[in-house]
Amino acid sequence: IEFAHKAKDYPEGSRFVWNVEVAWAADLYLQRMNEQQRADFLEAVKNGSVALNGMYLNTLTGLCRPEELLRLFKFSTELSKKCNTKIDAAMMSDVPGNTWGTVTAMAQAGIKYFSTAPNYFDRIGDILVKWENKPFYWSSPSGKEKVLVWIPYKGYAFSHGTVLSSDFVASYTKELQNRDYPYDIAYIRWSGHGDNAVPEIEISDFVKDWNNKYDWPKFVIASTSTAFSAFEKKYGDQ
Repeated sequence: IEFAHKAKDYPEGSRFVWNVEVAWAADLYLQRMNEQQRADFLEAVKNGSVALNGMYLNTLTGLCRPEELLRLFKFSTELSKKCNTKIDAAMMSDVPGNTWGTVTAMAQAGIKYFSTAPNYFDRIGDILVKWENKPFYWSSPSGKEKVLVWIPYKGYAFSHGTVLSSDFVASYTKELQNRDYPYDIAYIRWSGHGDNAVPEIEISDFVKDWNNKYDWPKFVIASTSTAFSAFEKKYGDQ
């Protein structure tokens, strides 16, 4: 919550947003903290400093029965009502695939966007070769529902070996150019320098300083929903 409160010190676009990947983290926090801390958390969710995602856990969905798939979104659905905040995005990390029924379960829970980001080099088949930075609509088995799926560059762990700097910007934009990336909106996962890392408030300073100095590219610290909805608004019909 201290990170969420510090967001007030930054202009829109550069402020820190704590993107809670799985709802279990919020559930655990609300169970363990005192009344004031719980109130602070719910307020941070309402004002956008804390962004909640819909899936309860990083689950191997291929092992789930249909009811288990639906229940993955039960807690976030209830919490969104409590906070009067829409939760329309889900995230997954380190897992290389999802069963088809996940689309149906997401759509029925109001999930429109899915940021799935596998390990970037090990035990993943060819998922990154085929789908890295190639956003697409994934239709449900019935064909009546869909979610926007977007696998970011180097999966969930891009930040593990990256230092925020002008060299990073040059390298990343060159990579997009080399791949003939056709859009002017891209996103990366920033999960800290290693698994289970603490939130890095430094990214707010980097983004604020960069945007003050340069016109392009422009960096925005965003929730999953904010990033995906901006992309869909501009390119969804393509």
